[in-house]
This record gives sequence, structure tokens and C-alpha cells, in this order.
Amino acid sequence: MLSFDELNIRGSLLHMAADALVSAGVVVAGALTLWMGWIWLDPVVSLLIAAVILWGTWGLFKQSLHMLFDGVPDSVDPDAEHKPLQGLPDVTEVHDLHVWAMGTSQIALIMGRQND
Repeated sequence: MLSFDELNIRGSLLHMAADALVSAGVVVAGALTLWMGWIWLDPVVSLLIAAVILWGTWGLFKQSLHMLFDGVPDSVDPDAEHKPLQGLPDVTEVHDLHVWAMGTSQIALIMGRQND
């Protein structure tokens, strides 16, 4: 099943939307330049399209950078994970809890063991 939470799906969708925006911008700017003689319109439209693409993809960039550096996924609260783990049999203390994303839909969690 397709999920727009998947990083690659969102990236593909944004890429296709950007292609459509660029095509529409080129057609409109070209037509107005031919019709009205506004030669300044092409660079202005190009800068506007670049700004819209940058604004639209900023969240995708931040999420992929966060995953690249093995950041804790936003959906996980490491502090909230301590209590259930602390209640497991033979667990005396929870420390060295590591949580990271294996992808956009899988999360890994490991707990270090204290050497006595």
C-alpha cells in the first residue's frame, strides 16, 4: 500500500509536482514574453519557481538529514520508553537506550547492558 509518510514516495511526488510547476511557468512566461515583450519575466518566474521548490522540499530535506544522522524518530519519545522497559523481569536499570529509524516505516531500539 502506498503511504505518503514514506520519504521516497513524498520525494517522488514533490519531484513530479516541481516538474509540472516548471513546465507551467515556462509556458506562461514564454507566452507573456512574446505577447507583452516582458523580457524580465523569465528570470523572475525562474526565481519564484526555485523559491516554491525550496519551500516545498525543506521538510523532506530536514527529515532525510535527520535519518542520515540516525536521529530519534519524531514518533518516539525515548523518555516514555524507559518505564515499560524498566518493568520487564530481570531489568534493574535502563540506560544506553538507542532509538533510530531503519527507514521511514521501521524503528530500531536497543538497550545497552551494564558490565558489573
